[in-house]
Amino acid sequence: MWDHVANQDDALYTAWALQHNYEVFETRAWSEYWRAPMLHPYPYSLALADIHLGTAIWTWPMYWITRSAVFAQNFAIFGSFILSGMACTWLAMQGTGRRWLALALGIAGMISPYRLAHIGHLQLLMTQWIVLSVCCLLECSRRPHWGYVLAFGTCSVMTLTICLSLCCWARIPSSGC
Repeated sequence: MWDHVANQDDALYTAWALQHNYEVFETRAWSEYWRAPMLHPYPYSLALADIHLGTAIWTWPMYWITRSAVFAQNFAIFGSFILSGMACTWLAMQGTGRRWLALALGIAGMISPYRLAHIGHLQLLMTQWIVLSVCCLLECSRRPHWGYVLAFGTCSVMTLTICLSLCCWARIPSSGC
């Protein structure tokens, strides 16, 4: 978990992108954020890639404790499975009202073949924010409260800052509201 990545392709880029985010957090060099050392000679080339800012935000404590971007990435992968299972359970509980069925659906959502096939693509594993935003919208429609609106906004921002393509998919359920 400390120094191994899931695969050698996208996982290495993700660890590097997380490391870049953590360095910007520490140095507070926000003006240089988009000037990542990649795709030379284009100066602001980070705008052309998945920035993983949302993942870096919620894994920052793990990086701060361990000083390992690979460990933080592996923690994010593990955490995405747990959070997805919890989000699917909450959504199924809202839809069915049965605890055992909701638990079974949560486990199925947590270990779905889609998630297992993309274990090295961290941006594709972060789908828990989409499910959580749908849960917040459903709860807000049943019992209006500003907390659900705030939680929906937070989940939407997390989806946007992790992967812009995920944000497009996240807007489909809320487009009718």
